[in-house]
Amino acid sequence: MCDYSYFVYYIDKICSFVDVLIMDFTKTPNCKVMETYKHVYSNGEVIITYEPTRCIHSEACAKGLSEVFKTSVIPWIDLDGASTKKIMSQVKKCPSGALSCTKIKSREFVKDFVM
Repeated sequence: MCDYSYFVYYIDKICSFVDVLIMDFTKTPNCKVMETYKHVYSNGEVIITYEPTRCIHSEACAKGLSEVFKTSVIPWIDLDGASTKKIMSQVKKCPSGALSCTKIKSREFVKDFVM
């Protein structure tokens, strides 16, 4: 029979060392975590928010409403391409939740921008 205790011991030590390296690396001042920002679009009636980190790139948005969600141009969301109702309906079908929408109530809009 072979004794694997030394093997297990060294594997455990290697894993501990790697964990320390990873923790040390992420704490260094030169280590920058990729920052991504939400992309916000509005047509005055609705606010569409796109969170790139949540997107699974199924292209459900573009396949369902290609006049608004264009994968070949930047900015890729053009809210003038369809009615607000159609846009909101398509955004709600986003499988990952990367797209979200908020209907703008005229009273809220005025309250936020007029003092």
